Amino acid sequence: MKYQLLYKDSVEKDFHYLSKNKKEREKIKAKIEFVLSKNPYQGKKLKGVYKGLYSLHLRYKIMVVYKIFKGSVLILAIESRERSYKRKSLLSNC
Repeated sequence: MKYQLLYKDSVEKDFHYLSKNKKEREKIKAKIEFVLSKNPYQGKKLKGVYKGLYSLHLRYKIMVVYKIFKGSVLILAIESRERSYKRKSLLSNC
C-alpha cells in the first residue's frame, strides 16, 4: 500500500533551514517521500507529550516527525540535529 504524503505549511520553511542548496533540498524531500510512502511504520514511535507521532532519522543528522492516518502521512516537522538541540521543543512551530 502506498501512503499519500501531506506536509504541514511550516515544513517548507524547515527545508530551507536544512540546506541553502535547492538541489540538496530536493534530494532530501525525494528520500523522505520514497521512504515514508512505502512504509511509514519503520520510524520510531515517540513517547510522552509526543505520543501518537513517529520520527524517522535520515542520514545521521536529519529528523522527520510525522503522524500516520489511514492511507496518509502528515509530516509535521523536519529538523537538523543541531537545530533541534537549540530549540526547547521539537514541535514548537506545530
